[in-house]
Amino acid sequence: MRIEINEKGSSNYYDEFLFIAYNYNKINNNPNMRIHGLTFNAYIYLIISVVIGIIFTILYFIFRDKICLFTVILFILTSILSFVHIYLLKRCINKYINSHKKSTIEINKSGILAETEDSKFEIEADVLKAIIIGKYTITFIPNDSSKHFITTRIEYKDKIVKALKKYKLDKYII
Repeated sequence: MRIEINEKGSSNYYDEFLFIAYNYNKINNNPNMRIHGLTFNAYIYLIISVVIGIIFTILYFIFRDKICLFTVILFILTSILSFVHIYLLKRCINKYINSHKKSTIEINKSGILAETEDSKFEIEADVLKAIIIGKYTITFIPNDSSKHFITTRIEYKDKIVKALKKYKLDKYII
């Protein structure tokens, strides 16, 4: 079965794709790992740094301790860096959205083949480790972490699952 992908993905898709790309070795070692967007982590770090900064600001006003002041300054800088990190992630996601290329995914008895205008990736059926269905992505993971993974959007889930069942590859779905 061949699936043509002509339209751009959502920012949520690219956010989840970036999480998979940055955490690929962890995901390959533990395919049951929870998949979410990469900006999710950045927002968590921002919230933690703001909360700790507020706590130490209150402690500074109570005790007038230099260590508390130093900690407040440190967490203000951490909060600023978290904002910058979120901004850069959003720019990266927008870059992916604006550079979308037409692609195809082909699923057959020999495996999964993904092609774009300038690249081609294949995962043979005998080296397929897992197929992870996330909130916005479907990711094909090979046994060998040095091989490239293949990701597509969740909108094609029904067609992909149908093809996987047809070629008896649905046993790898997580």
